[in-house]
Amino acid sequence: MLARLKTYPGLSHLFQHSATGNPQDAVNIEETIAPEVLSDIAVWINNGK
Repeated sequence: MLARLKTYPGLSHLFQHSATGNPQDAVNIEETIAPEVLSDIAVWINNGK
């Protein structure tokens, strides 16, 4: 089994696009989770079958 690390520049720790990365900004961001993260999670899950 291989470990893989992926970074998402420009995303906060909540995987939202954030200019500052400040957690207090999260309440003003309409995005729940960045689409590229969702896509990567789906690929990871589907490849685990």
